[in-house]
Amino acid sequence: YKSDLLQLKVNESKTIMMSSQEVTVKCLSTNPPIYHVKELLSAKDCQHIIQRATPRLEPSFVTGAGNGNQGQERSKKAAVVVGSSGSATYETFSASSDNTTADQSLDKDKVLHDYYRSSYNTWLHTDSVLIALQSKLAAVLSIPLSYMQLHSEELQVVRYKEDGAQFKLHHDSSKFHTRHITALLYLNDVHGGSGATGGETWFPFADTNTDTDEITADGQTNNRNKQSLMEVINSALATYHSTPDTTSLSGLKVTPSLGDAVIFYNHIVSDAQDAQDAQALADRKKTDSSTTNNNTLVPPLNNCAIHAGLPILYGDVSPDTSTTSASAHHTTDGKWVANYWF
Repeated sequence: YKSDLLQLKVNESKTIMMSSQEVTVKCLSTNPPIYHVKELLSAKDCQHIIQRATPRLEPSFVTGAGNGNQGQERSKKAAVVVGSSGSATYETFSASSDNTTADQSLDKDKVLHDYYRSSYNTWLHTDSVLIALQSKLAAVLSIPLSYMQLHSEELQVVRYKEDGAQFKLHHDSSKFHTRHITALLYLNDVHGGSGATGGETWFPFADTNTDTDEITADGQTNNRNKQSLMEVINSALATYHSTPDTTSLSGLKVTPSLGDAVIFYNHIVSDAQDAQDAQALADRKKTDSSTTNNNTLVPPLNNCAIHAGLPILYGDVSPDTSTTSASAHHTTDGKWVANYWF
């Protein structure tokens, strides 16, 4: 299935009518295709997801983080610490006994500079609110709901709690775990006027060129797909670590806003790639007609889809330890997001 959104150019918008609402989708980048959906979720729905997730939260983990064991999940209750040499170690990153509040003893500078990922997450089974959300995403992407439900993971809910909490540069998909499309949902406002800043989703190599009609698979203005994924990530990390203020980072930055969504493609999408895939499938069928999976082919990763969740910075604001009150989506609660992967 190819979404109608792929026809949009940068800064062009499309209004999509749904049974219960009307949403506006804006193209932010063409390489990779990135789209911003305003107010896809209501505040009530966001709060419902947060309340379901809160008692289930556990410290996040990462896969394939720099020590050669790509694709293997390691140390579930740990945060990754990457040394100056690039080697990775794992340190305990504990939640409180009821998994509802963060470890306030963690040093902000350590969280900000040493931890590669510092968050808590869980996965939610489908309920009526999530079925409605899936229906909205299916409408936005022009994908049948039944297909989306068959080929999507459970909803992942993530909380960034500590001062400085973040997820540095990473790619959502891999050859071990294919995720063609990411739907990133913001469940609260990080910037609410009470002193907290940061938390943007940063795409350092997104092509936001409004003067280019079409960006080819390897990029007319962006040649990152000619490099290895690790080269691209290391390049972005070097920029990140050499920039003292994240507000000065170049690239595309999306500010979290309650109910909004950012949808992006993790693999190359182009007419040229479609032609290559069709030929590769034809060649594979000639040589391996018994292969049960010979009608599918995964396009190459788009290295320009690497992104980061920039640090949330409280300043003089103390994090709110409550997540069950009606104001749980306020700024002082850190950042809450959710991910659907297809």
